[in-house]
Amino acid sequence: MLKLDSVDSLLQDSWKTFKKGFWSLILVKLAQIGIYLAIAVLFLALTLPGTLSELKELRTYYNLDTASVIDAIAGSAAILIPVLLLFLAFLLISFWGSAAQMVAVRDLDKKMKVRDIYKLSGKNLSGFAWIHILVSLITLIGLMLFIIPGIIFMVWLSFSAYVFIWDGISGVNALKKSQALVAGYFWAVLGRVLLLMIISMAINFLISLAAPILYLPLVAFSEIFVIIYYVNIFNNLKKIKNNI
Repeated sequence: MLKLDSVDSLLQDSWKTFKKGFWSLILVKLAQIGIYLAIAVLFLALTLPGTLSELKELRTYYNLDTASVIDAIAGSAAILIPVLLLFLAFLLISFWGSAAQMVAVRDLDKKMKVRDIYKLSGKNLSGFAWIHILVSLITLIGLMLFIIPGIIFMVWLSFSAYVFIWDGISGVNALKKSQALVAGYFWAVLGRVLLLMIISMAINFLISLAAPILYLPLVAFSEIFVIIYYVNIFNNLKKIKNNI
């Protein structure tokens, strides 16, 4: 049986790709962060004046202290519904940003504009989100069954989104192809993913101690590197399995 590329080889190839498309990939990530900030500012602009007004009225009418008023507002539908909508908007942006980053890596040689990358990834956003929801639900159910089944499902289905973006296979079929790719290489894939996690955690920890101001940018950049790393394993598996 053919072996997967070593961790060292995967890291080197991933770093080469990261350097090659650095500015393009970073701009895609920054665009996602910009959308997050824009939604957050819009949310505050629409809800803060009304919340402050309600806070003032409650304090005046009921002669309540600020903490009691905040508790009352926090439990009301007037604030819960906007917060729920904000959560859903952030979730949607998370899916869209992840899809855009994958498309940017896939089409790196095409030198596409950030706007076009988001436009292209947005066309298939519902299918991409559905795959993430399916994988999350299956993994969660597995974790509830004494953890180990969840880990197995997580590894089996770890390339489902990549199957969707690269091969255009959607829904349950994407999950099935991911499992077929991993079959026979479960421990090899798990080991390479765990080693990347350990390396990333160590680097992030050291950066947080030495230069805390760089921690958040590093986390953002590392997400792109992780995608590239997974792509390399994904392509490696496809090559070994003769593009099943």
